[in-house]
Amino acid sequence: MYCSKCGNEVKDDAKFCPRCGAPLFENKENTFTPVATVTKKRQTTTLMASLSLACGIFGFIPFIGFIFSVVALFLGLYSREESMGKIGIGLGLASIIFEILFGIIILLGLHGTN
Repeated sequence: MYCSKCGNEVKDDAKFCPRCGAPLFENKENTFTPVATVTKKRQTTTLMASLSLACGIFGFIPFIGFIFSVVALFLGLYSREESMGKIGIGLGLASIIFEILFGIIILLGLHGTN
């Protein structure tokens, strides 16, 4: 079983987490029932942060990178408590700016050839 507050692995018969002291059981009518194990939200947040980082890197691909940049930004915002999510936000913003500048340079180059 895992602590719902800090994620530390604890023994099944423990009533409090040895790391953070959080109660692991809830008292209902003098019986103890487990409150929670590690939630899927933390796993999902870590996955979203990883995807945000990857999309932020792919965001620097000319033309199609804008799509990756927007995805990186939204996934990073969803998982901003993870460090990879924060990096994904930064890479997403940087690659959006890169795509805009790249588009302006292309348009100016096409305009200059006429």
